[in-house]
Amino acid sequence: NFEFKTHCTSAFLMRDNLTRAFLTSGQFLMSATKVRWVLCFALLLLNSCKNKVLTGSQQAQDGGVSTNVAAQNPSASRGPTASSQPQALIPNNSLDPAPATGEPKEFSYFGYPDTKVIKNSLSAWATYYYLPQVSAVDDDQEELLDGTNSDILGKEGISRKDWCASALQGSAKIKLKDGSSIVVNFKDRSSSKPVDCTGFIGRADVVQQVRKNRFMKVNSIYGKGSCMNELIPFRTIATDKNYIPCGSLVFIPDAVGKSVTWPDGRTLIHDGYFIAGDAGAAITGNHIDIFVGTVFKKPFDFVKSTAKGTFTLLIVQNESVLGKLRELSRPN
Repeated sequence: NFEFKTHCTSAFLMRDNLTRAFLTSGQFLMSATKVRWVLCFALLLLNSCKNKVLTGSQQAQDGGVSTNVAAQNPSASRGPTASSQPQALIPNNSLDPAPATGEPKEFSYFGYPDTKVIKNSLSAWATYYYLPQVSAVDDDQEELLDGTNSDILGKEGISRKDWCASALQGSAKIKLKDGSSIVVNFKDRSSSKPVDCTGFIGRADVVQQVRKNRFMKVNSIYGKGSCMNELIPFRTIATDKNYIPCGSLVFIPDAVGKSVTWPDGRTLIHDGYFIAGDAGAAITGNHIDIFVGTVFKKPFDFVKSTAKGTFTLLIVQNESVLGKLRELSRPN
């Protein structure tokens, strides 16, 4: 099974790399003879993989995970077993998600977009944001005001550092003193009781913008985007709505095949698709912000956090894929 998965992943990546060469540059530098040999080899492996998936996709692996499901966290295993390796989420022949027992519904491999559905190709640069997890305190506290200037936390509050992180990221998960937790989101801005985040936020213009933030309590796991959609780790991106409209389906070739760590610790392989579902005070022009869940860790090599670190971003018009991501992002 380990050998099978290794060959399958190699075959899919080989096919995808050939496709990416045409998508990103419009040309291919290999000779025609070499291309034919590489394609033939890839097709032979893919055919073998397809037959194996059809006959054995429901057979349980270590830990009860089927052959086309992302593996458990490699650091939790003891040897080179199938479940110790990050696995590609194997696509079928259509853009429908490949069936897999235990696969988190947030990740399905949709495959490279056909050139016919690519609406636009842009040069973009990226940063990343997360859901701060903070604890309520009694002293040195800042209030979380709602739309009526009432304190959401009542007699409790959070430290100024945590307030500024919550305001900057746009949402936060707060553990209350009784052990329960709530998730709050940015609501609007008011002139009442501004909070000075100098020293906690580096940019003076952003300090001025977020100092008057007000919040609202939401029924959500990770918070909600500016379109009141659910934030999905490694799927939701914040954009300038005048540049990439809310709800747009985005494909980033450089994200394909990259490992990401799901909040529960599993290692998954990304398929390159994102949905524009959020905005931010500092997100303007060709700058996008990738939501990464609960751990503030750089998600992809192409994320340079500087306007000089650009990459290719494709806006795709595919209602099948977009519909599935919108379904995941639908508010609770």
